[in-house]
Amino acid sequence: MISTRSLITYLSLSLLTLTMLNACALAQRRYVPPTSGDLAQFRAISTSGLPFSGPIATFSDAKICKGRYFIQSPAEIITSPTNIAAGTPFSVALHQPLGGSFSYGFSYCIPVITFTPVAGRLYTATVGIEKDSCSIQLDVADSLIDKNRSPEPFIKKEFSNGLDENSSFCNSIE
Repeated sequence: MISTRSLITYLSLSLLTLTMLNACALAQRRYVPPTSGDLAQFRAISTSGLPFSGPIATFSDAKICKGRYFIQSPAEIITSPTNIAAGTPFSVALHQPLGGSFSYGFSYCIPVITFTPVAGRLYTATVGIEKDSCSIQLDVADSLIDKNRSPEPFIKKEFSNGLDENSSFCNSIE
């Protein structure tokens, strides 16, 4: 038989856990694509056959990846482009699973790149798995139907866990 004290402790810890999880969900800020001004478009795809495991994030301060906003939730996959501001640096972090299982956990990588989009162009980040790591490529085209894609230079950064949504989430590699 469960004692009253054990039951109260269990219920208190359960309530605390749910409250903390709720707070984390509320803390996630959703990216609101711009609708006016000089605009470019961005989309992300995975060549692994696996969807991105977590949100695709962008940052209000692209240089140090500070002020995180989520472009997508895990249930969504960016197959259609999202508007982004042109002429200013844009950083994006993409969660890519490398493998694993629900029983033993998953391993994943989070490539972070920064580039400065040009108005009217479509940027496609392609994330692929190479052995136990992932690679990322950025291409640019005039539209989704444009077959003339060309590689776009970007700055690759190292993902770091921030303490809250206003923390820095990357370290410069270069």
